[in-house]
Amino acid sequence: MEQFKYGKDIEEALDEISELVTGSELMDVIAEEAIEVAHAALKLKRTVKPNLNPTDGMSYEHAKHNLLTEIADLRVGLLAAGYIDDSNYEKFIADMVKFKTYRWLDRLKEQQQKAGGAV
Repeated sequence: MEQFKYGKDIEEALDEISELVTGSELMDVIAEEAIEVAHAALKLKRTVKPNLNPTDGMSYEHAKHNLLTEIADLRVGLLAAGYIDDSNYEKFIADMVKFKTYRWLDRLKEQQQKAGGAV
């Protein structure tokens, strides 16, 4: 997987942000954006399966766009804090995605086997 490069202008802007915002403030931003990702994911879910808390007619595509926007906001915070600035990070994330994907699948299969055995 090829690493995406944002360009020198974005790198310079991120450097400037990290000079203007303290480490503690950047952690606040990261935490707030992570919460917004979670909220956007829940709204997206409610466009697929409405429950007692409907989305006021928000479409699936609009909710998906909002989720991706919040993910981008989170990534900007992580970039500004210097947490995702090199290829070692990208390799680490790729390795973790592989590990967590197989772990999730294994857990789902185990759950399915337990449910099938109980029936």
